[in-house]
Amino acid sequence: DAIGLQLRDLFTGQTYDLFPSLSYVFNNYGTPVTRHFELVVGASAPPEVTPTSRSLPSGWSMVGLPLVPAAGENTVGAVLLDPSPGYAYAFTFNRHLGYQSAPAAATAAPGTGYWLGTSAPFTWSMSGTRALDGVNVVLSNGWNLVGNANWFPGPFEGLRVIYGGTTYTWLDAVASGLVSADVQGWNPTLSTYYDAVDLQPWYGYWINALADDITLRFQWQYFMQIPARLAAPPPAAKTATGSWRSDLVLIDERDKACAITYGVDVAASHGFDAMFDRPLPPAAPGGGPTLSFQHPEWELAAGNAFTRDLVGPGEEPARWTVALAAPVAGTATLSWNPSEWPEGTDYQLYFPHENRVVVMSMRRQTSLAIE
Repeated sequence: DAIGLQLRDLFTGQTYDLFPSLSYVFNNYGTPVTRHFELVVGASAPPEVTPTSRSLPSGWSMVGLPLVPAAGENTVGAVLLDPSPGYAYAFTFNRHLGYQSAPAAATAAPGTGYWLGTSAPFTWSMSGTRALDGVNVVLSNGWNLVGNANWFPGPFEGLRVIYGGTTYTWLDAVASGLVSADVQGWNPTLSTYYDAVDLQPWYGYWINALADDITLRFQWQYFMQIPARLAAPPPAAKTATGSWRSDLVLIDERDKACAITYGVDVAASHGFDAMFDRPLPPAAPGGGPTLSFQHPEWELAAGNAFTRDLVGPGEEPARWTVALAAPVAGTATLSWNPSEWPEGTDYQLYFPHENRVVVMSMRRQTSLAIE
């Protein structure tokens, strides 16, 4: 009793409390390499800043402050713009007003997410103190650009949601219809969004709230707890559940790609499911191709566009309405993989604006070039 026990995975750099699970699961992909761990007995101190900086490419990146800057140095200019060797621009996001320029004199603090545009790559760092007492971020109904307020990597399950005086774990908040399940990050190299599993310091993320007056809580201790997906071996794969998923992929003239996921899940419904359906975050300031499912009838504050749309079994044959845009002139390619579909299933690709079926069998034809 009262003696801490922590495990640090030296491969990922993450540290977890071993109570109460007393176990940690990691994936072995068959690569002949040694995996090192560190067992710390009696640990109770918060982790150090890891990593101490982030390499930013030229272009647009989503960022967040991992530290609390000192008074007099807590401005957007001092923390974000001045360290850039070239031109730099910072934007915040407001649900009603969209992207807004963040003036150099504006206050910068952990919890706020920024789009940072730079004309030259550089290594971004800052000085400050760790927010040991935690950080609260007020969310509005719809998309919120949030900066990771932690100074070390940790699982997204460490997020806490406060609503109506009650504090929820992240997954309980999803089940209660308060937030969408997925936290969305941005890969500046590929210029595409991705599902964030481990929240990284120095990064910003999109979070979709499903109501107003919600508070997001960053408390460092919660991010050191082993999430359920790592605390026990995964259950044996179920057979004949009727669940399946497949992707549509769009690649534009410059080889920029985006993908959306459709399919069936035994726990999903035909309407909006916070756990399964994934809204599309606002377009990046730099633009790029977009691909999404359209559901204006769901009337979400986050918008009509979704990058994952799963329906329940028994609701087939299913119809998915897709919108695509490739702002670069030239040939874009839409592709799919019918081997991921249930046996005997086939689909057609229909262009409503031309009132014609352009692919009679998507099982026999697996791509389409679009000008």
